[in-house]
Amino acid sequence: MLTLGPGHGKELLIRRVKDDAQYSFIVADPPLPGYVSPITSDEFAVAKRLEIPSTAMGYLGGGRGVMPISSKPGRYTVYVSDNLDSEEPGYRCEFTFAK
Repeated sequence: MLTLGPGHGKELLIRRVKDDAQYSFIVADPPLPGYVSPITSDEFAVAKRLEIPSTAMGYLGGGRGVMPISSKPGRYTVYVSDNLDSEEPGYRCEFTFAK
C-alpha cells in the first residue's frame, strides 16, 4: 500500500534493484503495447493511496511486454513523477518483496 502526498505526480514505475528490471505501472501516454494501467494517470494524480497487489502486472522495459512485477524476491524501488521519461524531480520509496 502506498500513501501518496499532494502533487505526487501522474506516473508510477517500479524497479527491481538486483537486475534493474523496470516495470511501468501507471503511464500517461503513449499507451504501451498490450498494457492498460490499473487506473488512469489523472485518477492517480489525485489518489491519496494506491494498493499494488503482489499479483500486479507491469510493462517491462526494453519491449519485453507485460509481466508480473513481483516475480522475484528482493528490493524494489517505486518512482512517482509527472513524467518519468524526463528529468523532472519526483519521489521514490523502497520495499522488499519476499515470497
